[in-house]
Amino acid sequence: MVSTSSAIMLLVIGAIVAPIADRLVEATWPAPTPTPSTEAKLVTIAQWPPEDPYLCDHTIAVAGAGPNLPDTLTPAEVEDVRNMALRQLDAVVWYHGVLNMTLTGVNSEPLLILGVEPEVFTRRDVVPAWGLEAEPGCGGPSQVRNLQAVLDRGSVTDLGVVDGGMDNPQAKAAPFGRTFTVSRGDAADIKLDVYACEGLYEFGVRISYLDADRELTTWVGTPDKPLRLFGGWNGVRRFHSQFGGPVLPGALPGAPGSPLPSGPPDAAAQACAKNH
Repeated sequence: MVSTSSAIMLLVIGAIVAPIADRLVEATWPAPTPTPSTEAKLVTIAQWPPEDPYLCDHTIAVAGAGPNLPDTLTPAEVEDVRNMALRQLDAVVWYHGVLNMTLTGVNSEPLLILGVEPEVFTRRDVVPAWGLEAEPGCGGPSQVRNLQAVLDRGSVTDLGVVDGGMDNPQAKAAPFGRTFTVSRGDAADIKLDVYACEGLYEFGVRISYLDADRELTTWVGTPDKPLRLFGGWNGVRRFHSQFGGPVLPGALPGAPGSPLPSGPPDAAAQACAKNH
């Protein structure tokens, strides 16, 4: 178990699949307002764009189905251009989203987490009109426990501990297992990479847990307020922005002077390889 007072990266979908080896504490994320479950026992702190201000990850792109294009946006230092598209153009995270979540309790009483599993509420067979990728030029946490889910296949893969930068002395690993316990002084943190290859998905994550002899459930994302993820790239108009610069036509270049890629964003190419 890993304890933390300021962490907020608990990611979803893992406890029902094969053992999730480690939980990592990351104190680099700002603490959002916790959302207690209906039973007020399990407290879930979750971030999914645009609530997550850390769109520094260049693998996160956004897409839209409407007629307004992202080159109408004026990038600003105070907000990531992809977040601007999410808020101003009703864009949706494209291909790859990251759900950061912390599970904790309201007191020292341990709660046994039985399962964390995604559920697709609706899927529409549509293709985005445009997609926007960005190279923000900033960084996120240095070490995370990385799970990967592909909604199209209903699959979840444990990718282990991923190093994204310098060692973080506050990131600690411990055996996770198919079930685990949390309490007010023993929070659990995970990061989930979730992918959609084709179509527009609205989904949520169901968390089941045991409180004494009662089995209870809480959700991240509901049918009324779902998490959304867009897949599909054939015929999509591509746009990109680098390091706070203007939004330009074309895909995000892989390297200075390199040809613009013609396939899906790099982050989705491998996860969705079997679907294209």
